[in-house]
Amino acid sequence: CGKGTLFFGKGDRYTGEWLSDKMNGQGKMYTGNGIIFEGGFVSNLKHGVAKIWFPDGKVFREVWHNGVLKEHHKEYTVPFDQMENELLEEDKTIEEENPNEMFTKLINQQKDSV
Repeated sequence: CGKGTLFFGKGDRYTGEWLSDKMNGQGKMYTGNGIIFEGGFVSNLKHGVAKIWFPDGKVFREVWHNGVLKEHHKEYTVPFDQMENELLEEDKTIEEENPNEMFTKLINQQKDSV
């Protein structure tokens, strides 16, 4: 159980929580084309409530279950500099929070959104 970054090539990388050498817990998947997936993972699969950030400022909320997309909603559009600030603030929150509490919050958010 820990935190770290894995580089996949072509500018793709994952930064977040790990368990048994798999993406588990909260993390961010950065793609080489500027798209950022921010949300939960279980055994390397997207799982729970997530935000998808696009370079043009569009932000979508998605709900995943064991790697399968269940819901997709447009949330809002933000200027790029504001998007960077939001992501940096959320990075601080991820680093400061207890992983067990974050997982519980994620499960509760998922229940509330269904």
